[in-house]
Amino acid sequence: MDTDLLNKALAAKKESRSIEFKEQFDPDSRPQWLEIIKDIVAMANSGGGVLLFGINDDGDISGADLSKAAKLDPAVIADKVSAVTGRTDLVTEIHLLKKSNVQLVAFSIQPASIPFIFEKGGTYDATKGEKAQAFAKGTLYFRHGAKSEPASAADITNVFEKHLRREKRFWMSNMRKVTAAPTGSVMIAVPTTDAMSSFKDDATVRATNNPRAPEVILTRDKTKTKGTFLHEKVSDALFEDINNLLETNLLLARGTAKKWAMPPASYYAVYARRTEVPYSRETYRTLLETAFLECYSPGLYWATKLPVSDFADTLARLYLFPRTRDTHSLLRVAVLLGSEFAGWLFSLWVAQWKNSAQKPSYYQALQDMKKKLERQSSIAVAAQFSPSWHKIIKGQSSIPLADLLKSNSLCQNVLTTSCREVATNGRDLAKYRQLARQFDYLSYGDDILRQRTELTTEIMRALSGRKSGALDATTDMPDEDRL
Repeated sequence: MDTDLLNKALAAKKESRSIEFKEQFDPDSRPQWLEIIKDIVAMANSGGGVLLFGINDDGDISGADLSKAAKLDPAVIADKVSAVTGRTDLVTEIHLLKKSNVQLVAFSIQPASIPFIFEKGGTYDATKGEKAQAFAKGTLYFRHGAKSEPASAADITNVFEKHLRREKRFWMSNMRKVTAAPTGSVMIAVPTTDAMSSFKDDATVRATNNPRAPEVILTRDKTKTKGTFLHEKVSDALFEDINNLLETNLLLARGTAKKWAMPPASYYAVYARRTEVPYSRETYRTLLETAFLECYSPGLYWATKLPVSDFADTLARLYLFPRTRDTHSLLRVAVLLGSEFAGWLFSLWVAQWKNSAQKPSYYQALQDMKKKLERQSSIAVAAQFSPSWHKIIKGQSSIPLADLLKSNSLCQNVLTTSCREVATNGRDLAKYRQLARQFDYLSYGDDILRQRTELTTEIMRALSGRKSGALDATTDMPDEDRL
């Protein structure tokens, strides 16, 4: 987020298209959450903006208690938006700001490439037993001045025009040659067969029964090909094999394995079958970085198979180029590695931010997690479980945390089930994404701890003499450090 917009929000005396004031915010209040979600979605659809808490409509400080809001994990915001939109690509950060020496909280919202639509309605109990509705199912919200309102005809027109311009740029950038097909040419599509999907040697075929038509070579040898067929939409059967899913990602990523180009749900499909992914250092590192740097997803399995230096470098990037939601993964690993390493990491931030009035939210979050290590195991703190935790898993009875820690196979089964639910767009997506992250630490926390000495040494080496980036450091992350 541009710090200029944050400063503009602090100085503003009235709301605007990109700035929304909130007098108070109680994260335990469903009505407040629904109204905030409406504003977040409207801002994302309208080019981004800032929600500033602790300020009344006149731009004056309200004095409300924002301690709970200040401790929120940005992933909670993303999950709540996902629960009513079905989307997982919201990018938001939490900032702790000060105005007249009073701490405020701000949510910065990045623009959405595709508008968010509410797949569920936002209804809550109002006064006198009446129902109130923040937003309705199927609606599309935009900012109209200082208000978040349903889309107008002009909004819809602008969305289509932007989409067409983006598609035109994409096709023109990939176009190499335009030529006319011979008169009478026909393009046909045929369903796949077992014989087609299982061939190993080169095969020569024709896409028509005309013997004069040119022959086409079907081969896995890239040196024999001269072009590529790109499919915007493919059959679900294509993804029944994990290798096909990975190869499709490679194709969509324009031939580089260093990027996950498919939807986040596809990553969860891969992680649900993680043990079936053939080992390749490049592939596993891509998947690790996708989990830790891109979509705040489970990914410790890849770390247990890769060289320790690869995991350390990935964690170092979370420190050097912080983005609040993803940097929370660094906090989890830090407390997993124990109080000594967590204290060392916190000392770096103390040295950097001690004289700053606006400390990043993850500064306070790590401080709170360090305190929990005094009464809970490092795995439980990293997984963000309480000692008395019980959870009803689909088809299973409620299980105490102490019993979960004794059964690695049960933890891995719940992890796999949760990933499958996310991959198939089942119900309660936000809950299952959270469960997947939690059970990832219960499943592989011990494996990471066995590498503790080497891993902490590698991380300290990677961060030696280097400072963490600013709150909006990802905005200026150099291209070579991006996925």
